[in-house]
Amino acid sequence: MKYKILAGAWVSVYSTQTLIVETDKDLENMKSEDRVKVLEDWDNTKIETINQDFDWSTEEHEEWDKGEYGVEIIEKIGE
Repeated sequence: MKYKILAGAWVSVYSTQTLIVETDKDLENMKSEDRVKVLEDWDNTKIETINQDFDWSTEEHEEWDKGEYGVEIIEKIGE
């Protein structure tokens, strides 16, 4: 399955990446922390970064990303 996702993490500043992820896992039916584990599995997951942004402010972040990492599916691209 192939997904376009938005991933956020604290790395000295707040980094948000838009990624194309190809995996054999069903990301749509996972919690954010489980999606992070899939992204860290380099053997079964292909990842392409298509955009990266850094937030230097201390503003609150979106509801989907209240933990250390957040992964939100933007759209499912294909099987």
